[in-house]
Amino acid sequence: MKQFTAETNLNSTDRVIVASEVLVTVVRQAALEVEGVIGMAPVAGGVNRLLRRGKADGVVIEVSDHTAKVQVHLRVAAGCDMHGVSRSVQTEVARSMVNLVGLDVAAVDVFVDDVAFH
Repeated sequence: MKQFTAETNLNSTDRVIVASEVLVTVVRQAALEVEGVIGMAPVAGGVNRLLRRGKADGVVIEVSDHTAKVQVHLRVAAGCDMHGVSRSVQTEVARSMVNLVGLDVAAVDVFVDDVAFH
C-alpha cells in the first residue's frame, strides 16, 4: 500500500500519513455527493499509477510534491446539465482533498463516460 505524507503546521517534526486508498475514497465520495452523478465509470485502458483499486472506481490520482492531479470518470443522469455537474465535481473534489487530506490540487479533470437513462 502506497502512502503519502502531508506536513502539518504544528512543527517541522509532525506528519500526517494518508494511505492511497483514502485518497481514492475521498475523491469518490466527493464526486458521488454531487447531484446528477449516478455513479463512477471504470477507467478505460492505461495504468493507474497509484493503485489498481482506483482504476475500477473511476478515479486516477497522481501525487507529486504534496500536490494532486485527479481524474474522475463519471456516469451522470440523462437530462442533467453535464457542464454544471462537472464543474461541481471539480469544486467538491478539490475542496475535499484540501480540507480532509491536506493536499493541494493542481487539476481535477472530469470525464463523463456514460449517461444513465431510467
